[in-house]
Amino acid sequence: MPHLSSQQVEKLAEIGTFLRDKRLELGLSLEELAAKTLVRQSILAAIENASQRSYLNLFIPKVLFAVLPMPLA
Repeated sequence: MPHLSSQQVEKLAEIGTFLRDKRLELGLSLEELAAKTLVRQSILAAIENASQRSYLNLFIPKVLFAVLPMPLA
């Protein structure tokens, strides 16, 4: 696994906190968000907890689309 800078680690923590806050704001459990995104609960929890496993970054856009409102065109 590549070494992350302290700035990258801090940004992952910010993203994880943001995603957890949005999920809770929507009243979704990890189980419900997992069903909505088709991403396993353990991966969602790892993202929210700022795990530094590099493959987790692949899932962040999918989770963002699930918790953020889509703009109307």
